[in-house]
Amino acid sequence: MLSEEQDELLIKLVEAARRQPRSERQPFLLAKTVSSHNYLVIHPGMPPNDPGAYPADIDLLIGAGLLLPQSHGNHMSVDITPAGFARYASLQRNRTSVSHIVEEPVRRMLNSAGFERTYPAAFMKIREAANVAWAAESHSQWTTIGHLCREAVQAFCTELINRHKVSSASTNPANVVDRSRFVLRARNVDGTRGAFADALLAYWGTVVHLVPRQEHGATKEGKSLRPDDARRVVFQTMMVLYEVSQFTDYPE
Repeated sequence: MLSEEQDELLIKLVEAARRQPRSERQPFLLAKTVSSHNYLVIHPGMPPNDPGAYPADIDLLIGAGLLLPQSHGNHMSVDITPAGFARYASLQRNRTSVSHIVEEPVRRMLNSAGFERTYPAAFMKIREAANVAWAAESHSQWTTIGHLCREAVQAFCTELINRHKVSSASTNPANVVDRSRFVLRARNVDGTRGAFADALLAYWGTVVHLVPRQEHGATKEGKSLRPDDARRVVFQTMMVLYEVSQFTDYPE
């Protein structure tokens, strides 16, 4: 019997392993730090600023035959066993409704400590917008959601630029799409991924234009906001943050 936390750790490790081409697979190096009781998990596929793994959770996954340990002096590494991959597949089959396939990776990343540490201002704003969205009943609350989503995408873009040290981007926080384009160029995105990057920028631009409509109460169109408008803006903003962060943090 494994806890939800241990299963979530296994899922994170399997998905990190699969971010690497099979020919470049490597073990997960576990290192103790003086500032935390957790293991620091070192692997190129791990999420940025990941908080690490609680040692007992690693031990239990090893004991269940899902991880294979190897000793390296003062450090230890683990590989995922066939049983580990099989359990991952079973967990996903048990969870896979259509909504789960779409929503679960987004939820897991946006709720993760790694995302909060990497994009703290964006995390705070999108969480606040999400908390308001599902209970909002008034026009003022719906426009507040638009304001929070605008702040979230602008903060995310600034943190993205700082994270990847792109000095050539515009300093105007309102130029979200143009600023993010510099990040994608700096990550050497080309080929098929380059075409997807262009489509992603177009998608982001559409969301960026949808947000002010929400913030200003759709007055330009002479329409009235509805609850679905607020939820749509929050969901699409979350999807953009997820796709762009995945695209830039895990390049080819």
